[in-house]
Amino acid sequence: MQRTLALTILVVAMAVLAPVAAAQQDGLVVVSPESHVPFFEYIAEQFEERYGVPLIIVSQAYDLTHEVIVTAAAGGNTGFDVAVIDTIYVANYALSGVVEPLDNFAGPEYFADFTESSMDMMTYNGRPYALGGGYNYKYFYYNDRILREAGFTAPPRTWDELVEMSRVIQEKGLASYGIAWGWSQAEGLVADFTLMLYAFGGEYQDAAGRWTINTPEARAALQFMYDTMHTYGVADPASTSLSDREVLSLFMNGDVAFVINWDFGWVWARDPQRSRVVDDVRVALIPGTDRRVSATTGGGSGPAIMAGSQKKDLAWGLLELYVAPENQLGFLRDIESLRITRQSLTGIPELSEEPFRTMIEQQQYAYPRAKVAWYPQFSRTLQTEIHRALTGQKPVEQALADAQAQIDRLARQFER
Repeated sequence: MQRTLALTILVVAMAVLAPVAAAQQDGLVVVSPESHVPFFEYIAEQFEERYGVPLIIVSQAYDLTHEVIVTAAAGGNTGFDVAVIDTIYVANYALSGVVEPLDNFAGPEYFADFTESSMDMMTYNGRPYALGGGYNYKYFYYNDRILREAGFTAPPRTWDELVEMSRVIQEKGLASYGIAWGWSQAEGLVADFTLMLYAFGGEYQDAAGRWTINTPEARAALQFMYDTMHTYGVADPASTSLSDREVLSLFMNGDVAFVINWDFGWVWARDPQRSRVVDDVRVALIPGTDRRVSATTGGGSGPAIMAGSQKKDLAWGLLELYVAPENQLGFLRDIESLRITRQSLTGIPELSEEPFRTMIEQQQYAYPRAKVAWYPQFSRTLQTEIHRALTGQKPVEQALADAQAQIDRLARQFER
């Protein structure tokens, strides 16, 4: 299966890269996950008017983006100038020379106007590598109409409440399941495990820096994840084959009452071309436990300049447009997406209104995924073992024990 996946990624990457080399002569090429395309489309006309060249956007599913970028870099960068990179890969890209440090283009005074959290997401070893990470965290979306028809006046505050509310919703035939998860063996699974791990009182590393993958808290978190599908029956059992984009489609179709997703979930669910729940979608804090009120994880992605680009100055011009205050306001007001990273904009009235007020409150309960340069290896290990537990291939305790042993070995290998 791994070989098949690798071949699929290679085929997709080559299909993407083949036409790009020729196109690069005529414009600036951006490689982006599909969720970020609206932002580049928003500024494309401005970019062409200012610099006299078109913006060429190459997009694909999020789960393929990392491999496409790495394939391009390994092949001498077949045409990409700007790449949207996820915070989890910043250290990896920086160490391997895939992207260009942005302090080559501007001094400290330029970066001083950006929020601390957005800069921290995109900085490695004191140098910034991307901009515009924004308030890209996982949020809790719910269908207000379904909850009201089920007799509830507020969304669940705890995971136990979600289970009970889901049972009522299903018994009344208001939705097929209470929730669906994006738990295919991919990065979205690690993001959800992270927020569950912290919600149940766990963490990835202790104060001494030791990895704490196999603990009572981690076992409780993973057991609950398993139980939602197999014991309680409130989560779509197909969740282990779905991406975090696919489960959003189920929510937008009204098949489930709850979903956890990134900030673009609000944009997509409010789009009448995509969604049947435009008027019913609401945002609440992600449910918690008796250990923590709530927990989420960050996943900020922002544009970076490919080290192999022949148009680095143009690429920097695009990044400046992407984070320009007027465009960040445009993203908020016209696309309804929370992309504010400028300190000077954090006091605007819109941020005190829903859903943005709740989204900003959610960030008080944000916890990071592992911050290591060998994150691809870390994530692959965790994905594999968690997925085995969720699909019943291994008991929860065995899966986490195996993950712990493998991650300890990786740490010794990469950190010696």
